[in-house]
Amino acid sequence: MATGKADFVHKQLVPKQASPRGIFRKSFAFRSVVRRVESVLARRSMWRRLGRRLSHVDLAGRATVNHSGRSTYPIQRRLYSAAFVSAVIVSLVVAFTPNALAQTAPEEIPENASAMQFGSGWTCDMGFRTDGDACVEIDLPENAFLRDTRYGRGWECDHGFRATEDACIAVAVPENAFLNYSGTSWECSRGFVARSGMCTKINVPENAYLTERSGGRDWACERGYRRRGQTCIFIDLPEHAFLADGDFGPPWKCERGFSNTGESCQRIDLPANAHLDYSGNNWQCGRPFRRLGDACVQSIN
Repeated sequence: MATGKADFVHKQLVPKQASPRGIFRKSFAFRSVVRRVESVLARRSMWRRLGRRLSHVDLAGRATVNHSGRSTYPIQRRLYSAAFVSAVIVSLVVAFTPNALAQTAPEEIPENASAMQFGSGWTCDMGFRTDGDACVEIDLPENAFLRDTRYGRGWECDHGFRATEDACIAVAVPENAFLNYSGTSWECSRGFVARSGMCTKINVPENAYLTERSGGRDWACERGYRRRGQTCIFIDLPEHAFLADGDFGPPWKCERGFSNTGESCQRIDLPANAHLDYSGNNWQCGRPFRRLGDACVQSIN
């Protein structure tokens, strides 16, 4: 009987399929509860068998069973139930408080360290860093300040200095330059470009202006001119043309109804059943016609 009840409890508490609670159910504490409940059930079954034997006879050896077959000592069953409930409660408390019963000695905190606010362990105080089981003082170089971090060197250089191994050296800012926002490098002023660790003046040719572009192209030609080498040449517009945007591709485009021949803009002569296409610089046939040479012919299915 005890084995059947124990199997029932075990099946109810430990499901066959994994679930989000599977990790907790497989923990040491939960398995301890199962084992303790099984043990209590076994003891309760033993007490019941012993009680059935003793409940029919009093201390004088007289029978104590009435005509219905029940014991005349119902208090005995209540004592058994109270003992069972108390045993289960004690087992649960003991199972879920293993740390309280098996308390280990607190971890020793080294000098210049403090216990962590959450969890266990310790961390070195500011100005110290971990070295094995101790906290050693950080060797702070000149022109540096401490950083509250558990990793890395534990310090950073002041603005205008950069770190080299275990020291901070001043950033050498060349003429016509300034420190950048990080304070660890420099940038050239407007009108100058960085070359060989210096800031060289940009030579802006005639009909050009300074830009914010990078890659060595720090100037652009004015509208109506096109860059060629280090100069700006005038764009000669043909008739029925206009200036194109951008530095790449043809410097001009033909107006709508004209096509680009490379040197000029030629008027488009539309054949019968044709119209200008989306660009406006060519033509296409209307449905149900198709282009054949310079004419539109009807499609034959």
